[in-house]
Amino acid sequence: MQKRFLAPILVTIFSFSAFTRIDGSESIKPVLFVTILAIGMGLGVLLKTLLELYQERKK
Repeated sequence: MQKRFLAPILVTIFSFSAFTRIDGSESIKPVLFVTILAIGMGLGVLLKTLLELYQERKK
């Protein structure tokens, strides 16, 4: 069960740390776009996993 949490959490942490290191500019660079996309995907997978675990516990 811990493996289901580990990957999305690590992806989100690494993506967020990469996002905070990118200097701000007025145009969105491809690297910035991919970083934001990875953060969203990591959070989405983590949320889906949490919802599945909540539904399993409710049964």
